[in-house]
Parts: sequence; structure tokens; C-alpha cells
Amino acid sequence: MALPVSVFPLLQAFVIISGYTVSVEEKRITCWTCPNKGSNLECNDWAPDRYCPQGQSVCQTVHTFSDVTGQVASVRVNKQCVDPEKCTRHDVGCRTDKTTNTKTCISCCTTSYCNEEVAHDNNSAIRFSVTLFGSAACNKLTYWPVFILGYLAMLMVDI
Repeated sequence: MALPVSVFPLLQAFVIISGYTVSVEEKRITCWTCPNKGSNLECNDWAPDRYCPQGQSVCQTVHTFSDVTGQVASVRVNKQCVDPEKCTRHDVGCRTDKTTNTKTCISCCTTSYCNEEVAHDNNSAIRFSVTLFGSAACNKLTYWPVFILGYLAMLMVDI
């Protein structure tokens, strides 16, 4: 028994609303990038405007600073495009190096120009990394049942 043709747009809407998309080409993003600049402003002013290389879909920001008497003084800012495996939940956050009296905060994100700011503490590192955590929690593999149901429904229309 075939479904009425008028059901087909409804099935398409279901697949679109569910959040599942089938894409052959990876979405490329643009990150602020700079090699070891002395401040965030210097980094962003220097950063070229171009897409990240294929496969590098995460913007990583590494901010090293001294935090003497509550005054944050940047020592080094490094921003780059990286593979998703190089910037996980475990990597995000701040660590203190007692030998140099500096703190290094790492944040990662997954949308274009998302790494404009630098983190100064764990809260800001996590806040700036929300797109990374959201995409990790919402992996496309989660939607495979929706895809299969949509595909089977489309096949039934053709029967």
C-alpha cells in the first residue's frame, strides 16, 4: 500500500526539524589564528581571514598570562585551527604553572570567528567552548533512527 504523495513534504519536514542532515562535504569554518602574540588584540589584528584547512573544524585558543595581585597580564596568545581530537572536554580549562607563575587557559569552539575572546579562568574557558560541548553532546550518529525512518517512509511513497 502506497502512501499518498502529499505525505512526502511532511516527511521532508520531519527529517529537517529533527536536526539530521546528510552532507557529503565537511562544513569549513574560519578561526582567528595567530602564532604566539603578546596580547589578544595583537593576535586578532594580525589574524589572516581564511578558511581552516580541511579536517580542522575546531578553533583553539591558548592564552598564557600572569595573574599577579588579580591583574591579568597576557604573556602569549596562540590561536589556531585544529582537529576535533586535539580539543576535547579534557583539554578545555586553565592550569597553573608554579615554576613560571603563569596560568594557561585553553578554550575551543566550532563556529566561524567564535574564538575572538581569550579565557582568563575556568568559567570563561568553558563558556567560550559551549559550541564544542554542544556538538559533542549532539553527535550526528544520535539521529540514525530518524534517518532510517525517513528513508523507509520515502521508499513507501515510491511503492
